Amino acid sequence: MVRSKIFLCAHGTAQDRESNNITVFSIIEQFNVTTFPLAYPFITVFGCFEKDPKDKRKYQVQLKVLNNENEILAVPSELNFLEFPRARLIFQIGGIIIPEPGLLKFILYVNNKVLCDYIVDVVPKAQADVKVRSETSEGKTGALPEPFKVLSGEDT
Repeated sequence: MVRSKIFLCAHGTAQDRESNNITVFSIIEQFNVTTFPLAYPFITVFGCFEKDPKDKRKYQVQLKVLNNENEILAVPSELNFLEFPRARLIFQIGGIIIPEPGLLKFILYVNNKVLCDYIVDVVPKAQADVKVRSETSEGKTGALPEPFKVLSGEDT
């Protein structure tokens, strides 16, 4: 029986050539969104799976992405263990449109059954945060300006 050890969404992954370890960059837990629909440029879905020695080597899988209960992406793939007890899947999604606030669900199906899922909250936000840092191209930081607020039409 195939089991999920890890299943998550992040901004990226990297594989170390010598150790074969995976580094996951910036795990995505929540989107704070000022306007909808949101066009998000890049999401990586990473999964690590294990199986029993008697289980078969290859499985047909499908990643589905739902915004609330509306499917916005479906990607078929294959989970291939070869002769090993563990295998990884890395889906690099080059752009996704999130139509509305709520939940963004990443669901992995094996043989048309849910194996695992990962849920990201999509939260509406009234105004974007803006932070400014002053730095030279050599990385030296000068005096930091006070954070400023974006003025609305009434403030000008």
